[in-house]
Amino acid sequence: MSFFLNILLARLAVVLVILTSIIYLFRKFNKNNDLIKRVNRSLRKKHKLLGILLIIVGLIHGLLSSEAIFSFNLGTICEILSILLGINFYIGMKYKIKGWMHYHRIITLLFLLSLIVHIVDVGGFTSDLIEKSFSDNSNNIEYNNDFPTQSSKDENNESADNQTENNSQKSNNNSNDNSSSTKYKDGVYQGVAHGYGPNLTVEVTVKNGAISNIEILSHNERNPRFYQSPMDKVPSEIIANQSTDVDIVVGSTKTSKGIMNAVKDALSNAV
Repeated sequence: MSFFLNILLARLAVVLVILTSIIYLFRKFNKNNDLIKRVNRSLRKKHKLLGILLIIVGLIHGLLSSEAIFSFNLGTICEILSILLGINFYIGMKYKIKGWMHYHRIITLLFLLSLIVHIVDVGGFTSDLIEKSFSDNSNNIEYNNDFPTQSSKDENNESADNQTENNSQKSNNNSNDNSSSTKYKDGVYQGVAHGYGPNLTVEVTVKNGAISNIEILSHNERNPRFYQSPMDKVPSEIIANQSTDVDIVVGSTKTSKGIMNAVKDALSNAV
């Protein structure tokens, strides 16, 4: 549920940014339009309230995000700038400080630039991001439940047993697949594949003819909320099953498949 809330808050924050910053454009470029004048006047009256809401929404969004709120990242920079805008507005209006609006506009410009870069950095407002966020919520329910009930434990154990059986059957029925029946030459091999981004590079260690270690050397995946889970789980699953035919992490399909394909690429040199 927190994922849906976080997405909603992110979009609400952008709407609040537009409403708080557009009054300058309305006043500057549409002086003769009566409707825009009325809208601008209404927004100016609510400017303080909108600014406070923006700070609160941004803070909650930051607390729910994958990045720590007290870390150096674009989201935190945006939040700091929004707080500075609020302080600047309050002091300037209360004490009638000369030239405070000049600084207010400079901070606003820095805030808008930081926000744009932040939006681009997390993938924008594409449907792919929404789909991944929806799926990632399912993934957290499936994989990251820290306090499962006994019945859910039993179901998970049964599901895991069934999956192990299925993987074993797949491995035995497909001689072309990388499986536990395949003997690899001992050594350390590198493989590259395309995940969500290009050049996902892994290093695979083969010992006694079996996969003993998989390390992700470099990648160009975006947003740890989506790529961290498969990077933690998929290599372990491949080693446990001695096969690249393992389950993808729901919500991170491209990264999961990228890791599998990179391992396959590495193992192609070990046959």
